[in-house]
Amino acid sequence: MSRSRIAALVTTVVGVLTLMAFLATSSLHLLGTAEAGDKPMKVGGEVKRPKPVSTPAPANPGKAQGRAFIECVIDEHGLVTEEKVVKSSGNQNLDRSAVDAVKTWTFLPATLKGKPVTVSYVVTVDFTIG
Repeated sequence: MSRSRIAALVTTVVGVLTLMAFLATSSLHLLGTAEAGDKPMKVGGEVKRPKPVSTPAPANPGKAQGRAFIECVIDEHGLVTEEKVVKSSGNQNLDRSAVDAVKTWTFLPATLKGKPVTVSYVVTVDFTIG
């Protein structure tokens, strides 16, 4: 085999290896939660909290007062994908209304090292009369 063929072969192999390394590292951000193992991360440390973009107010059935704490999963696109009451307002109707409202909220996603990640995050929903 001539030197020029060997050089061409080595160049091709190096190019293929470089391309494979690039594709492997650049596709991680497409997985969103790859670093978290598909489990929602907790906000804190290097995981920056999501920022609310749209938080329509909940309906206030019966015009009652209260505060509900809703744990939600916010995906790497800023959408709420799961929600549950973790501390009740003391009124089932308010709790249900809080969950219904949080389902419609959108966020700038939480980030880890500048990349969007899925997080578990607790939001507070206040109901006031007035």
